[in-house]
Amino acid sequence: MNRPVAELSATGPKSGKSKGRVRSDSPDAYIQYPAHPVLSRHEIKTGKNDLRDYQHSGGTLNSFGVYQAFYQSNTLSSSSASSISWIGSIQVFLAIGFGVIAGPLYDRGFLRTLVGCGSSLQVFGLMMTSIADSYHQYLLAQGICVGLGMGLAYVPMLGEVSMKFSKRRPIALGLASTGACVGGVIYPVMIRQLIPKIGFGWTVRAVAFVNLGCTLIAFAIVCRRPNQVHPSRRAFDLGAFREMPFTFFTLGMFLVYVPYYVPLTYIPIFAHTRLGASDNLAGYLLSIVNAGSLLGRTVPYILNSRVTPIRVFCFWTIAADYFLVGWE
Repeated sequence: MNRPVAELSATGPKSGKSKGRVRSDSPDAYIQYPAHPVLSRHEIKTGKNDLRDYQHSGGTLNSFGVYQAFYQSNTLSSSSASSISWIGSIQVFLAIGFGVIAGPLYDRGFLRTLVGCGSSLQVFGLMMTSIADSYHQYLLAQGICVGLGMGLAYVPMLGEVSMKFSKRRPIALGLASTGACVGGVIYPVMIRQLIPKIGFGWTVRAVAFVNLGCTLIAFAIVCRRPNQVHPSRRAFDLGAFREMPFTFFTLGMFLVYVPYYVPLTYIPIFAHTRLGASDNLAGYLLSIVNAGSLLGRTVPYILNSRVTPIRVFCFWTIAADYFLVGWE
């Protein structure tokens, strides 16, 4: 077990200049983080390529609303809206929930395997979605296959950002997560523009090729070094739930994520059928919402040193709930 570190040097363990002090009673005091005064070229490349990975993983999740609208009015018009939304629900569940398994595997040095298999499953699932013609085929291809691929790659890439950055970790995580809103802006517009011109099948294949390109770049740079094995731990440590603050925080995050993707799924349909918005405006609302999340993914991380993160989180969660109630 690592002993508490009272001080981290910004120039190395032998430097006489001590910067970046860590309190001995803080959680970070038990973790040996690499201390770099400036971002190395490898760190910058890691951040950029994690952004690309978030672009096709998070962007695909944030864009399901455009698929929902298309399925309801075209290929799956005989199915109910609730049945169609199960495709997106399973996709989100696997993308986030499968991290319980992918996280320990990442700690054991399987970064390349996880990212490679996860990215391949995403591209393969989208390709199969492009040729699907029934509900259960869409469910298997887009819901299960793409969702499993995201679950394998999402947490390892998030962990890679955390491990590569020390001093500017909050900003790095925020910038990497902006890939989700970038993809959430590009993909809905791309899909709406291409479907009338080349059809749904080739549109989804085009999205898959974009994902493949981002994946190859990210994999070539992030995974070019030997796999790093992190300190081993139990895959499921139930003893952690004896800490009440951790338990309540975990429960709170669970409750936040339960309704998180509901507006992203239904906002185009809701705007068109309930608010009377034009089909063109309703289609672009999803991109507008995702573009708005850009500030939420960057500004709080920049203010992290001045404002307590949990206060920022609670304030904006309550604000989001207030505006969601306004839907009715």
